[in-house]
Amino acid sequence: MKRLLIVIFFFIDGVFADKLDIEQVSDAVVNVAAKVKPPLSDILNAEKKPDFIANGSGVIIDAKEGYIVTNAHVIQDPELIIVTLNNGKRLKAKEIGKDTMTDLALIQVDDKHLTSMPLAKSRPQVGQSVVAVGNPFGLDHTITSGIISGLNRQLGQLYNLIQTDAPINPGNSGGALVNRHGELLGICTAITTVTGGSIGLGFVIPIDTVQPIIEQLKKHGDVKRGTFGVVVQEISPALHNILKLDKNQKGVLVAEVLPGSAAMKHGLLVEDVITNINGYDTCNPNELKAAVSGIRVEDDIKLSILRKNKPLEITAKLVNMTETDGTSTPFSGADLIEFNELNANGKIQSGLLITDVKEGSNAFLIGLQKGDLVKAINRDPISTLKSLKAKLEKDASNILITVERNEQNLYLGSF
Repeated sequence: MKRLLIVIFFFIDGVFADKLDIEQVSDAVVNVAAKVKPPLSDILNAEKKPDFIANGSGVIIDAKEGYIVTNAHVIQDPELIIVTLNNGKRLKAKEIGKDTMTDLALIQVDDKHLTSMPLAKSRPQVGQSVVAVGNPFGLDHTITSGIISGLNRQLGQLYNLIQTDAPINPGNSGGALVNRHGELLGICTAITTVTGGSIGLGFVIPIDTVQPIIEQLKKHGDVKRGTFGVVVQEISPALHNILKLDKNQKGVLVAEVLPGSAAMKHGLLVEDVITNINGYDTCNPNELKAAVSGIRVEDDIKLSILRKNKPLEITAKLVNMTETDGTSTPFSGADLIEFNELNANGKIQSGLLITDVKEGSNAFLIGLQKGDLVKAINRDPISTLKSLKAKLEKDASNILITVERNEQNLYLGSF
């Protein structure tokens, strides 16, 4: 059967922009179905229960190697991953690695006739026309269009998200947000909804965040983060004038440098303006957080800064965020991020969210788990990595840790 070629035109500035070949774009987007491992309670239960299949989307980013990007929540603890191409061909995929903090995963298939999607060369702009391609509600290769509604959005632990009104629904997770040139702007990850479907509030992980995470997964199979040790803030118009920055100069202001941190050891100062990290411009704190989160612990971090309007370059190494001057602590082996958001009851929930725990580590041995929210140390509330570091420096061998797990408080001790 002859396949239908759909062409969409975007009307920009009074003239038609370049046509977008939807067939070629669709060939780079796949359906991802994962048979999820049953919980232990189901295994012990003799009663046979239906297999749980998670369905989502994925984007082929490397046709030669068979690499496909999807969301981590699409393939959580899979026994089997099946990828279905646009032509209906089904392939078995293997998991290369995933990162729950950014909700990104990398899988791989073996096929010689894949089509990859090129990555966007320009940064997304508010008002830019876009197309979302995915498999909402199991409807293969659905195309929706809209615009970029906002940038630098934060949703839970996800930073620097693109907001779009292109309809995104369950099943679009891991799918593509595409510009008018057929280039990948980002990976669809979440929606805000009151109905279960799209209400025009979709969120997308930008390609600038995706690339460094995927490179870590390719090379190591996991993502290990470190900390640089700065507190930054957005530069307001008033601060822009006070600092005598050029009219179009962008960046974030260093408000605090943490004692003993990599930033302090390498000479970063309060009132420095960070303009770029490892080649990525940092125009606001969310962009900086996203850039740092993609750099592996012990890897070099290269910063471009302005100090009293004079450009400087600083190269440092990120350090493990749960180590204190190389000393083992009860949190060694755990990855933590600062967490502060409204819960379902409308109350602010804050603490340190554990995004990963290495098996056999100190954190593992005392009972900490991924998803725990650390709320207090020795009954003192704790909500920042700085305060955790201070507590551990004072006494790391005799502490009571309060965590919230499954909406209940749990107390863990280290003696």
